[in-house]
Amino acid sequence: MGNKLKLFIYSDCYIYGGSEKLVSFIIKNNIIKDNCQITFAFRNHKIYREAIDKEYNQEEKKGVVLLPVPILSNSTFFYKINLLKIPSFLKKTIKIPFFIIDKLGFFFIFNLLVQTYLLLKFAPDIVHVNNGGYPGARSCNTMVVAAKLMRVSTIVYQINNITFKTNNIISKYVDRYINNHVDCFITASKHSKKKLIEDRRFDSEKIIQIPNTILEEKVTKSRRDILTELRIDEADFILCNIGFLLKSKGQKYLLEALDFIRTQDPLCFEKLNLLLVGNGEEENDLKRCVDFLNLKKQVHFLGYQSRSVNYLNCCDLFVFPSISGEDMPLVILSAMNLGKTILASDFAGIREEIEDNKSGVLISTNTETLSQTLATEIMKLYHNKQHLMGDNAKVRYNDLFSNAIYGKKILNIYNSFIKTKNLNSKIVERIID
Repeated sequence: MGNKLKLFIYSDCYIYGGSEKLVSFIIKNNIIKDNCQITFAFRNHKIYREAIDKEYNQEEKKGVVLLPVPILSNSTFFYKINLLKIPSFLKKTIKIPFFIIDKLGFFFIFNLLVQTYLLLKFAPDIVHVNNGGYPGARSCNTMVVAAKLMRVSTIVYQINNITFKTNNIISKYVDRYINNHVDCFITASKHSKKKLIEDRRFDSEKIIQIPNTILEEKVTKSRRDILTELRIDEADFILCNIGFLLKSKGQKYLLEALDFIRTQDPLCFEKLNLLLVGNGEEENDLKRCVDFLNLKKQVHFLGYQSRSVNYLNCCDLFVFPSISGEDMPLVILSAMNLGKTILASDFAGIREEIEDNKSGVLISTNTETLSQTLATEIMKLYHNKQHLMGDNAKVRYNDLFSNAIYGKKILNIYNSFIKTKNLNSKIVERIID
């Protein structure tokens, strides 16, 4: 234990999604666990704690400090307000006082004090900040400030989404501070790295691209079990979408695509079933859309599923029609690992996961034509069930995205940047052996 790096991972999100799962892949990775003493600090709220309990079994929790932290931000408050079934003007009115409190700096001061105390208590060698995007969660930037105040040896900052350009003067000063004081940034895709350089002026030499990975989950229910539960004929063609029900995820266009198929290929339409796995603030609107388009028979809202891999395994075609807010989605890697045919949007890191028409089909994110394009490709794939894209996807996953490769690359980053060289040399020798 004495020769292990003291690793403090910090992540903040108001929901538990792909970015948060990526932390679990680091924590559960045997290469990391063998060489690091891990503390994982995360936002303390009900949804997140419940997800953590489901994510880690008792064996996986051994030797890891899982630390719920009281973090304040408007993200959580606004997400809960957005879920309320009230008029939009009331939602905006309720948000006003929270917005003012944030602008006055109260959240920043509170979070900085909490984070400084934690770093003083655990005295880590490395702080690994995991952010859903950039600027993403503001408390992730606050953690960088706290780490510098506590003179933490090394700060690694992982950015799991695509950034955007800003003309805000304060944001530019924040960017400069983060760029100057972080030792290394990690992005999943080349595109994400490029955007950080162009839009945020981050130092290109500090940014390392490591493709995402997943932990292979065990399938616990067969296709027959799932279809029996949902009263779906085994001969039907099963579409699946897994993710939060948000505008950026594009599920609305998928519903409209089904309506197009009804008119263009009625025989295909009769065989289609869509499994929507996940929840989110667009759920009620999507259900109204299903009612309006008369798709109740074809569309199954399954809510959040801790074993979503069962539904992914059940499908004939995994459809991912996101229009923004993605980098290198983990669920696509899961589909690749299961050898599934994938129909996905062509942008960001998705095009680095899938080779078009070889290990999946990529389509334009043009929202004016997206529904029609989805319909056309679904009909093509329905009528050509003997293609080999799923097999190719599995081979590509094994070659580029395995968990063992990922763990070794992360540990190499820690060892490259750690300032306590005596401790570092012992760990490097052990890795080489």
